[in-house]
Amino acid sequence: MSGTRLAAGVALLLAAAASGADRPVTTFPPAFDSAEWTALLSKYVDGRGLVDYAAWKADAADRRRLAAYLGRFGARGEREAMTDAGRIAVLVNAYNAFIVETILAHYPVDSIRSIPGAFTAKEHRIGGVRYSLDEIEHTAVRLGGYRVHATIVCASRSCPPLDRRAYEASDLFAHADARMEAWMARPDLYRFDPEADVVRLPKYFDWYRSDFEKEGIPAVLARHAPARHRAWLSRGRFRTAFLDYDWSLNAPLPPR
Repeated sequence: MSGTRLAAGVALLLAAAASGADRPVTTFPPAFDSAEWTALLSKYVDGRGLVDYAAWKADAADRRRLAAYLGRFGARGEREAMTDAGRIAVLVNAYNAFIVETILAHYPVDSIRSIPGAFTAKEHRIGGVRYSLDEIEHTAVRLGGYRVHATIVCASRSCPPLDRRAYEASDLFAHADARMEAWMARPDLYRFDPEADVVRLPKYFDWYRSDFEKEGIPAVLARHAPARHRAWLSRGRFRTAFLDYDWSLNAPLPPR
């Protein structure tokens, strides 16, 4: 991402904040390693991106490990010392870790929507300032573009699947591309029907339409969808519909 593009994105964010919208995240911690977060993800997240909140809640040592990791986001750092990819990686890791901590604090819970202020309360410290999950998400997407939607996980079954490793500046955009492909490969989250010329999309494409339309929805789908659909999608002669959103917790279902 160029400095010009980043500056323009920050200017838009600041303008939105001035108009009364969510304020952007403008403070960041010193750079630090996220190996601890990867270790926790690899322990509690399965191949479908479902989180074993019950086991995590029951392990006091791992709750402390998560708290210690989250505490590192709160330190004040020099924003200018970070790369563009580094800023986005910080925001994505912070969002995903803070939302897991939010669920664990209230678990057992059927849905994050049962937790008052889960997305809007300014409770999460980054670079010495408290932000809401919405503010963290919106800043990350405005700085990183539509692909960031595939990396941010809102603890629900219809959200993109949570990856089992942290995001790093060194391969951020390749990692985000891979998560877009993993997201679109899920038939419960995307439904491609070439015979009927229709694509049924997650509600993200409705809620955040402008993010995807910057690249063009046919171009986004043709780039990241399963390979067998890409030629058809690239022609752009399909209708779109939106799947119902399932806000139930992104946790394994209990055995019957």
